[in-house]
Amino acid sequence: MQDKAFIPKPIEGRRFVVGDIHGCSLTLQTLVQEQLQLTLQDQLFLLGDYINRGPDSLGVLSFIIDLQKNGYQVFPLRGNHEQMLISELKKHGKDVFLTNYAREKISVSDEQSIWVETLPYYYILDRFYLVHGAINTWAYDPLKDYNYMLWERETDIEDAEDFLAGKQIIHGHSVHRINEIQEAIDSRAICIPLDNGCYKGVGGKGIDLEQGSLCALDIDKWILYIQPNKDYPSQKRSL
Repeated sequence: MQDKAFIPKPIEGRRFVVGDIHGCSLTLQTLVQEQLQLTLQDQLFLLGDYINRGPDSLGVLSFIIDLQKNGYQVFPLRGNHEQMLISELKKHGKDVFLTNYAREKISVSDEQSIWVETLPYYYILDRFYLVHGAINTWAYDPLKDYNYMLWERETDIEDAEDFLAGKQIIHGHSVHRINEIQEAIDSRAICIPLDNGCYKGVGGKGIDLEQGSLCALDIDKWILYIQPNKDYPSQKRSL
């Protein structure tokens, strides 16, 4: 019996995996529409953490949900920030605080609330495991340790050959510099990070220009797409 989290490769179309977005809706839209030029034949996998830190968390949720409504093959995962939102919604209802820099109180719609609560913890592809944080390869059933997937930052790959069965892990959650991400891709590392700290996309003296972009990986052609942050127009930034 096939695992329901298994997503078969499309007959036609490309496959992209996108790292943590963190409330940067304009950056996400620019990446998807202008750089990737997503089509209905493509598959778009999102590694979680759509909200908090950036300026427009609800805009990110609305954009992803609208893509799905319009027939795009979008497969979003649950991140630890979505898990925190679920806890807040249970305590306080629709009106919750998001931990962006302004710490604004927002109202989450019923549609968005249901959408967040039904997000899966992982996907299995032909050659990859997709997860937000890490996989507990020492567990009796690694795919049942959801807390580990959401919060931990490192997968122990030692003696994990039986579980991995030749697959690689693509994850977000831990911010990596562009050169570190590219090196993992070039070396076909067992664990490939895609979180570049998109919300850090502010220019200025002392800012690490190797961080602050939204990254997407074409997992069949091994091409990394780098979208500099577009949600802070008053601050110039370049890679």
